[in-house]
Amino acid sequence: MTSEKTHAHGLGMRIAVIVLSLLLAAMVLLFFATMSKVSAGASELADGTTTAQGGSADLAAGAADLAAGADELAAGTQDLATGTATAQQGSAKLSDGATTAAAGATTLEIGRAPA
Repeated sequence: MTSEKTHAHGLGMRIAVIVLSLLLAAMVLLFFATMSKVSAGASELADGTTTAQGGSADLAAGAADLAAGADELAAGTQDLATGTATAQQGSAKLSDGATTAAAGATTLEIGRAPA
């Protein structure tokens, strides 16, 4: 069965093809728009990672400074303890000297007193 008539699609088929073509074009545009946003997000993530790395380096340097400061504080505390002990010894010597001076003054006074 062959027909001499040329096959032609109707208006409904043409509209369906046009609508499908427009939907396909819209889908492609939406895909590119979405991928553009994903790419921008990946770039921001990379920038954030770089910033976090710099912050980690600063934090490590700060921790090292803090440790050095703690060592200096410990050394200063030891020096303060040594100085306090020395001051206490000097205070005891000063007290002994004052007692001796008082005794000498008393002896001097007795020696000068009229008999």
